[in-house]
Amino acid sequence: MENQNKVRFLTKIDHRPIGFIVGIIVPIITYFVIYFTQYGHLPFSEFYHVSKMENTAPLILRFMVFPNLLFFLFGNITKKFSFCWGLFYASILFILPMLLIKFL
Repeated sequence: MENQNKVRFLTKIDHRPIGFIVGIIVPIITYFVIYFTQYGHLPFSEFYHVSKMENTAPLILRFMVFPNLLFFLFGNITKKFSFCWGLFYASILFILPMLLIKFL
């Protein structure tokens, strides 16, 4: 019974929109985790301005997107490739600004 529930859950999440939503939500949560663990002594508005700085933004964006890699690996191991495509598209939305900041 428990194994059937796991299979049913994994089948339900194998959709691109779900992967895209997870791929957007996880980096946002990671952004707040970075704030509370590393910069909690600053007001959030100041952290926001620091995170937009040219030398800090790519670093923070990298840390924000990194947890998507774990979900991507989980999706590949469980062969949920539509979920992985959604994660990929969402990750690109975060990676492109990082590349633009870095190289322009």
